[in-house]
Amino acid sequence: MSSTMVQLITECTQELGIPTPTTVAGNNSQDIVQLLALMNACGYELLRRADWRELTKQHTFYTEATTTTGTWTTSSYTITGIPSTAGLSTSYQVQGVGIPNATYITSVDSATAVTLNYAPTEAQTGGQLIFQKVKYDLPADYNSTVNRTHWDKSKRWEMLGPESAQQWEWLLSGYISTGPRIRWRLLGKYFQIWPGMNAGELLGFEYRSRSWAESAAGVPKSSFTADEYTNPPVARFKAVIYLKNNKALWYYSYDITKNNGKSFIDEQKGLMKLCRLVNSKQGQFKTAIIYANIEPRAIPGAKYDYMIAKFRSDNTYIDRPFVGFLLKGENCILDLHNIELKPKTL
Repeated sequence: MSSTMVQLITECTQELGIPTPTTVAGNNSQDIVQLLALMNACGYELLRRADWRELTKQHTFYTEATTTTGTWTTSSYTITGIPSTAGLSTSYQVQGVGIPNATYITSVDSATAVTLNYAPTEAQTGGQLIFQKVKYDLPADYNSTVNRTHWDKSKRWEMLGPESAQQWEWLLSGYISTGPRIRWRLLGKYFQIWPGMNAGELLGFEYRSRSWAESAAGVPKSSFTADEYTNPPVARFKAVIYLKNNKALWYYSYDITKNNGKSFIDEQKGLMKLCRLVNSKQGQFKTAIIYANIEPRAIPGAKYDYMIAKFRSDNTYIDRPFVGFLLKGENCILDLHNIELKPKTL
Protein backbone atom coordinates (compact mmCIF):
# COMPACT_ATOMS: atom_id res chain seq x y z
CA MET A 1 0.00 0.00 0.00
CA SER A 2 1.39 3.38 -0.97
CA SER A 3 1.15 6.23 1.53
CA THR A 4 1.58 9.98 1.36
CA MET A 5 4.24 11.78 3.34
CA VAL A 6 1.58 13.24 5.65
CA GLN A 7 0.10 9.79 6.33
CA LEU A 8 3.47 8.33 7.31
CA ILE A 9 4.37 11.27 9.54
CA THR A 10 0.92 11.13 11.15
CA GLU A 11 1.29 7.45 12.03
CA CYS A 12 4.73 8.13 13.48
CA THR A 13 3.67 11.12 15.58
CA GLN A 14 0.70 9.22 16.98
CA GLU A 15 2.97 6.35 18.01
CA LEU A 16 5.44 8.75 19.62
CA GLY A 17 2.74 10.81 21.32
CA ILE A 18 3.79 14.16 19.86
CA PRO A 19 1.54 16.73 18.10
CA THR A 20 0.35 15.60 14.68
CA PRO A 21 0.88 18.13 11.86
CA THR A 22 -1.59 18.89 9.09
CA THR A 23 1.32 19.69 6.78
CA VAL A 24 4.92 18.48 6.66
CA ALA A 25 6.64 20.30 3.80
CA GLY A 26 7.88 23.63 5.14
CA ASN A 27 6.91 22.78 8.72
CA ASN A 28 9.40 24.46 11.07
CA SER A 29 8.74 22.20 14.05
CA GLN A 30 12.03 20.54 15.02
CA ASP A 31 10.19 17.27 15.66
CA ILE A 32 8.70 17.23 12.15
CA VAL A 33 11.96 18.31 10.48
CA GLN A 34 13.77 15.46 12.21
CA LEU A 35 11.04 12.90 11.44
CA LEU A 36 11.09 13.85 7.76
CA ALA A 37 14.88 13.46 7.64
CA LEU A 38 14.66 10.06 9.36
CA MET A 39 11.87 8.93 7.04
CA ASN A 40 13.93 9.80 3.95
CA ALA A 41 16.95 8.06 5.48
CA CYS A 42 14.83 4.91 5.89
CA GLY A 43 13.89 5.12 2.22
CA TYR A 44 17.54 5.36 1.19
CA GLU A 45 18.45 2.41 3.42
CA LEU A 46 15.66 0.21 2.06
CA LEU A 47 16.76 1.09 -1.47
CA ARG A 48 20.28 -0.18 -0.70
CA ARG A 49 19.15 -3.35 1.06
CA ALA A 50 16.75 -4.84 -1.46
CA ASP A 51 15.81 -4.95 -5.14
CA TRP A 52 12.28 -3.59 -5.28
CA ARG A 53 10.27 -5.07 -8.14
CA GLU A 54 8.30 -1.84 -8.33
CA LEU A 55 11.54 0.03 -9.07
CA THR A 56 12.68 -2.19 -11.95
CA LYS A 57 12.17 -0.33 -15.20
CA GLN A 58 12.99 -0.68 -18.89
CA HIS A 59 14.98 1.93 -20.76
CA THR A 60 15.20 2.06 -24.55
CA PHE A 61 16.80 4.54 -26.93
CA TYR A 62 17.79 4.91 -30.58
CA THR A 63 21.40 5.36 -31.66
CA GLU A 64 22.34 8.70 -33.21
CA ALA A 65 24.76 9.44 -36.05
CA THR A 66 25.23 11.95 -38.83
CA THR A 67 27.32 12.04 -42.01
CA THR A 68 28.69 15.40 -43.15
CA THR A 69 31.84 17.07 -44.49
CA GLY A 70 34.63 19.21 -43.12
CA THR A 71 38.23 20.39 -43.49
CA TRP A 72 41.15 19.37 -41.28
CA THR A 73 44.95 19.44 -41.23
CA THR A 74 47.67 17.49 -39.45
CA SER A 75 48.79 20.57 -37.50
CA SER A 76 45.49 21.25 -35.74
CA TYR A 77 43.00 19.38 -33.55
CA THR A 78 40.14 21.42 -35.05
CA ILE A 79 37.82 20.48 -37.92
CA THR A 80 36.36 23.48 -39.73
CA GLY A 81 33.95 24.01 -42.58
CA ILE A 82 31.26 21.70 -41.22
CA PRO A 83 27.88 22.73 -42.68
CA SER A 84 26.27 22.48 -39.23
CA THR A 85 27.33 21.29 -35.80
CA ALA A 86 23.78 21.31 -34.43
CA GLY A 87 23.19 18.32 -32.14
CA LEU A 88 26.86 17.41 -31.80
CA SER A 89 28.48 17.14 -28.36
CA THR A 90 31.38 15.51 -26.53
CA SER A 91 29.42 12.25 -26.53
CA TYR A 92 30.26 11.73 -30.23
CA GLN A 93 33.21 9.93 -31.80
CA VAL A 94 34.52 10.93 -35.23
CA GLN A 95 35.48 8.88 -38.29
CA GLY A 96 37.15 10.13 -41.44
CA VAL A 97 40.28 9.81 -43.59
CA GLY A 98 43.38 10.31 -41.43
CA ILE A 99 41.40 10.54 -38.17
CA PRO A 100 42.74 8.01 -35.60
CA ASN A 101 40.60 5.34 -33.98
CA ALA A 102 38.75 6.35 -30.80
CA THR A 103 38.79 10.06 -31.67
CA TYR A 104 36.13 12.07 -29.85
CA ILE A 105 34.82 15.62 -29.88
CA THR A 106 36.24 17.57 -26.94
CA SER A 107 34.35 20.78 -27.67
CA VAL A 108 31.87 22.24 -30.15
CA ASP A 109 33.49 25.57 -30.96
CA SER A 110 30.99 27.15 -33.32
CA ALA A 111 28.23 26.40 -35.78
CA THR A 112 30.87 25.11 -38.22
CA ALA A 113 33.80 23.84 -36.12
CA VAL A 114 34.67 21.20 -33.48
CA THR A 115 37.84 20.26 -31.63
CA LEU A 116 39.07 16.65 -31.32
CA ASN A 117 41.13 14.79 -28.72
CA TYR A 118 43.63 13.60 -31.40
CA ALA A 119 45.22 15.43 -34.31
CA PRO A 120 44.52 13.92 -37.75
CA THR A 121 47.36 12.10 -39.51
CA GLU A 122 46.21 13.15 -42.98
CA ALA A 123 44.74 16.44 -44.20
CA GLN A 124 41.43 16.72 -46.05
CA THR A 125 39.51 19.58 -47.62
CA GLY A 126 35.78 18.95 -47.74
CA GLY A 127 36.39 15.37 -46.63
CA GLN A 128 33.61 13.06 -45.49
CA LEU A 129 32.99 12.82 -41.74
CA ILE A 130 30.86 10.41 -39.72
CA PHE A 131 29.87 11.52 -36.22
CA GLN A 132 28.49 8.64 -34.12
CA LYS A 133 27.13 9.05 -30.64
CA VAL A 134 28.70 6.48 -28.31
CA LYS A 135 27.89 7.94 -24.86
CA TYR A 136 24.22 7.99 -23.91
CA ASP A 137 22.74 9.54 -20.77
CA LEU A 138 21.52 7.12 -18.14
CA PRO A 139 17.90 7.56 -16.98
CA ALA A 140 17.52 10.42 -14.50
CA ASP A 141 16.44 8.00 -11.74
CA TYR A 142 19.09 5.33 -12.52
CA ASN A 143 20.46 3.41 -9.54
CA SER A 144 21.87 0.11 -10.88
CA THR A 145 21.63 -2.14 -13.91
CA VAL A 146 19.93 -5.53 -14.23
CA ASN A 147 22.46 -7.96 -15.68
CA ARG A 148 21.87 -9.77 -18.99
CA THR A 149 19.04 -7.45 -20.06
CA HIS A 150 21.07 -5.36 -22.53
CA TRP A 151 19.96 -5.95 -26.09
CA ASP A 152 20.41 -4.61 -29.58
CA LYS A 153 16.72 -4.91 -30.35
CA SER A 154 17.16 -4.03 -34.03
CA LYS A 155 19.60 -6.89 -34.70
CA ARG A 156 18.12 -9.13 -31.97
CA TRP A 157 21.52 -9.70 -30.36
CA GLU A 158 22.42 -9.40 -26.71
CA MET A 159 24.99 -6.69 -26.12
CA LEU A 160 28.22 -7.85 -24.46
CA GLY A 161 29.21 -6.30 -21.14
CA PRO A 162 29.80 -4.71 -18.83
CA GLU A 163 33.35 -4.55 -20.12
CA SER A 164 36.20 -3.89 -17.72
CA ALA A 165 38.44 -0.83 -18.11
CA GLN A 166 41.22 -3.08 -19.47
CA GLN A 167 38.93 -4.73 -22.02
CA TRP A 168 37.60 -1.33 -23.06
CA GLU A 169 41.09 0.00 -23.77
CA TRP A 170 41.77 -3.09 -25.89
CA LEU A 171 38.59 -2.37 -27.86
CA LEU A 172 39.71 1.22 -28.46
CA SER A 173 43.35 0.49 -29.24
CA GLY A 174 43.86 -3.15 -30.18
CA TYR A 175 43.80 -4.97 -33.49
CA ILE A 176 40.64 -6.76 -34.67
CA SER A 177 38.74 -5.31 -31.72
CA THR A 178 35.40 -4.82 -33.44
CA GLY A 179 32.69 -7.27 -34.43
CA PRO A 180 29.00 -7.46 -35.22
CA ARG A 181 27.90 -7.32 -31.56
CA ILE A 182 27.82 -4.17 -29.47
CA ARG A 183 29.99 -3.96 -26.34
CA TRP A 184 28.93 -1.73 -23.45
CA ARG A 185 30.17 -0.28 -20.18
CA LEU A 186 29.13 2.34 -17.63
CA LEU A 187 31.48 5.30 -17.65
CA GLY A 188 30.68 8.13 -15.27
CA LYS A 189 27.10 9.18 -15.92
CA TYR A 190 26.99 7.56 -19.36
CA PHE A 191 26.03 4.25 -20.94
CA GLN A 192 28.85 3.84 -23.46
CA ILE A 193 28.82 1.55 -26.51
CA TRP A 194 31.45 0.27 -28.92
CA PRO A 195 31.63 0.40 -31.87
CA GLY A 196 29.62 3.44 -32.94
CA MET A 197 26.43 2.56 -34.79
CA ASN A 198 24.43 4.02 -37.63
CA ALA A 199 21.42 6.12 -36.66
CA GLY A 200 18.19 4.37 -35.72
CA GLU A 201 19.42 1.21 -33.97
CA LEU A 202 17.06 0.41 -31.08
CA LEU A 203 18.95 -0.50 -27.90
CA GLY A 204 17.59 -1.16 -24.42
CA PHE A 205 18.11 -2.60 -20.96
CA GLU A 206 16.42 -2.90 -17.57
CA TYR A 207 17.56 -0.96 -14.53
CA ARG A 208 16.66 -0.30 -10.91
CA SER A 209 15.37 3.15 -10.17
CA ARG A 210 16.54 5.16 -7.16
CA SER A 211 13.19 6.95 -7.01
CA TRP A 212 11.49 5.06 -4.20
CA ALA A 213 8.92 7.88 -3.88
CA GLU A 214 6.76 9.62 -6.44
CA SER A 215 4.75 12.81 -6.67
CA ALA A 216 0.98 12.91 -6.87
CA ALA A 217 1.38 13.29 -10.64
CA GLY A 218 3.40 10.06 -10.77
CA VAL A 219 6.79 11.75 -11.29
CA PRO A 220 9.60 9.62 -9.75
CA LYS A 221 11.36 11.20 -6.76
CA SER A 222 14.29 10.05 -4.67
CA SER A 223 12.90 11.53 -1.44
CA PHE A 224 9.78 12.99 0.13
CA THR A 225 9.63 16.72 -0.57
CA ALA A 226 5.93 17.62 -0.70
CA ASP A 227 2.76 16.69 1.16
CA GLU A 228 1.04 15.62 -2.08
CA TYR A 229 -2.65 16.18 -1.52
CA THR A 230 -3.86 15.16 -4.98
CA ASN A 231 -5.24 11.96 -3.46
CA PRO A 232 -5.46 13.09 0.20
CA PRO A 233 -5.88 10.76 3.13
CA VAL A 234 -9.23 10.86 4.92
CA ALA A 235 -9.04 12.80 8.18
CA ARG A 236 -12.55 12.71 9.56
CA PHE A 237 -11.59 13.19 13.23
CA LYS A 238 -9.31 15.40 15.30
CA ALA A 239 -8.43 14.94 18.96
CA VAL A 240 -7.41 17.97 21.02
CA ILE A 241 -5.81 17.17 24.37
CA TYR A 242 -5.51 20.06 26.83
CA LEU A 243 -2.59 19.24 29.10
CA LYS A 244 -2.26 20.21 32.74
CA ASN A 245 0.62 22.57 31.85
CA ASN A 246 -1.85 24.58 29.74
CA LYS A 247 -0.42 23.33 26.46
CA ALA A 248 -2.42 21.41 23.88
CA LEU A 249 -1.75 18.48 21.55
CA TRP A 250 -3.54 17.82 18.23
CA TYR A 251 -3.97 14.43 16.57
CA TYR A 252 -5.75 13.44 13.37
CA SER A 253 -7.01 10.09 12.12
CA TYR A 254 -6.17 9.07 8.54
CA ASP A 255 -8.49 6.19 7.89
CA ILE A 256 -7.69 4.75 4.46
CA THR A 257 -6.97 1.04 4.93
CA LYS A 258 -6.40 -1.80 2.50
CA ASN A 259 -7.83 -5.30 2.17
CA ASN A 260 -6.84 -7.77 -0.56
CA GLY A 261 -5.15 -4.98 -2.48
CA LYS A 262 -8.22 -2.70 -2.44
CA SER A 263 -8.36 0.59 -0.52
CA PHE A 264 -11.41 1.50 1.55
CA ILE A 265 -12.38 3.87 4.36
CA ASP A 266 -13.02 2.74 7.93
CA GLU A 267 -13.91 5.85 9.91
CA GLN A 268 -15.09 3.84 12.92
CA LYS A 269 -11.62 2.34 13.16
CA GLY A 270 -10.16 5.85 12.92
CA LEU A 271 -12.35 7.10 15.79
CA MET A 272 -11.40 4.15 17.99
CA LYS A 273 -7.74 4.86 17.27
CA LEU A 274 -8.09 8.37 18.70
CA CYS A 275 -10.07 7.10 21.71
CA ARG A 276 -7.24 4.69 22.52
CA LEU A 277 -4.76 7.53 22.15
CA VAL A 278 -6.69 9.67 24.65
CA ASN A 279 -6.81 6.72 27.03
CA SER A 280 -3.03 6.29 26.80
CA LYS A 281 -2.58 9.85 28.13
CA GLN A 282 -4.92 9.39 31.09
CA GLY A 283 -3.85 11.56 34.03
CA GLN A 284 -1.74 13.87 31.84
CA PHE A 285 -4.54 16.18 30.67
CA LYS A 286 -7.34 18.30 32.05
CA THR A 287 -9.76 17.78 29.17
CA ALA A 288 -9.68 15.98 25.84
CA ILE A 289 -12.14 16.49 22.99
CA ILE A 290 -12.59 14.60 19.75
CA TYR A 291 -14.08 16.61 16.90
CA ALA A 292 -15.41 15.58 13.49
CA ASN A 293 -15.05 17.32 10.15
CA ILE A 294 -18.02 17.26 7.78
CA GLU A 295 -15.72 17.41 4.72
CA PRO A 296 -12.85 15.07 5.55
CA ARG A 297 -10.98 15.71 2.31
CA ALA A 298 -10.72 19.47 2.87
CA ILE A 299 -7.06 19.24 3.88
CA PRO A 300 -5.41 21.51 4.90
CA GLY A 301 -7.76 24.08 6.39
CA ALA A 302 -10.59 21.74 7.35
CA LYS A 303 -12.95 22.89 10.13
CA TYR A 304 -13.46 20.33 12.86
CA ASP A 305 -16.55 21.96 14.38
CA TYR A 306 -18.61 18.97 15.53
CA MET A 307 -17.92 17.43 18.92
CA ILE A 308 -17.91 13.63 19.08
CA ALA A 309 -16.76 13.10 22.66
CA LYS A 310 -15.37 15.02 25.63
CA PHE A 311 -13.22 13.36 28.32
CA ARG A 312 -12.20 14.16 31.88
CA SER A 313 -8.66 13.62 33.10
CA ASP A 314 -9.57 10.13 34.35
CA ASN A 315 -10.76 9.31 30.81
CA THR A 316 -14.45 9.25 31.73
CA TYR A 317 -16.92 10.99 29.44
CA ILE A 318 -18.18 14.47 30.17
CA ASP A 319 -20.33 14.47 27.08
CA ARG A 320 -20.86 11.73 24.55
CA PRO A 321 -23.36 12.49 21.79
CA PHE A 322 -24.82 9.68 19.75
CA VAL A 323 -22.35 8.61 17.04
CA GLY A 324 -23.52 6.38 14.23
CA PHE A 325 -21.82 4.86 11.21
CA LEU A 326 -23.10 3.73 7.85
CA LEU A 327 -21.84 0.95 5.59
CA LYS A 328 -21.55 1.99 1.95
CA GLY A 329 -20.07 -0.89 0.04
CA GLU A 330 -16.81 -1.67 1.81
CA ASN A 331 -16.63 1.79 3.37
CA CYS A 332 -17.63 2.43 6.97
CA ILE A 333 -18.37 6.14 7.24
CA LEU A 334 -19.74 8.59 9.80
CA ASP A 335 -23.52 9.07 9.79
CA LEU A 336 -23.64 12.77 8.95
CA HIS A 337 -27.41 12.97 9.48
CA ASN A 338 -26.86 12.51 13.20
CA ILE A 339 -23.61 14.38 13.66
CA GLU A 340 -24.88 17.56 11.95
CA LEU A 341 -27.49 17.96 14.71
CA LYS A 342 -24.82 18.50 17.38
CA PRO A 343 -22.40 21.29 16.36
CA LYS A 344 -19.77 22.32 18.91
CA THR A 345 -17.12 24.84 17.88
CA LEU A 346 -13.85 25.36 19.69
